[in-house]
Amino acid sequence: MYPKSLANLQKWCNENLLNRTEAMAITNQSYAAFAQSVYTKQLVPFIEKKGETPAGTVKLYLKADVEAYAEKIKRRQINQPKKHK
Repeated sequence: MYPKSLANLQKWCNENLLNRTEAMAITNQSYAAFAQSVYTKQLVPFIEKKGETPAGTVKLYLKADVEAYAEKIKRRQINQPKKHK
């Protein structure tokens, strides 16, 4: 790749890829809820680079996918019946 192409790719990645913490902030989910969303494949990493240990694995999520999932969560919460006391 040429340096200009690398710079463009890096810019695109910075604008469009999110780590877990950034994605959790957009979806407004706890760590456990976000982990369950990934486990049940409601949200799939755009790229996953395995490390030698599970803690060394890096997962990045496509911003558009995370925003769409956040909207889905929001619609689901709005449509839930209200609990009466």
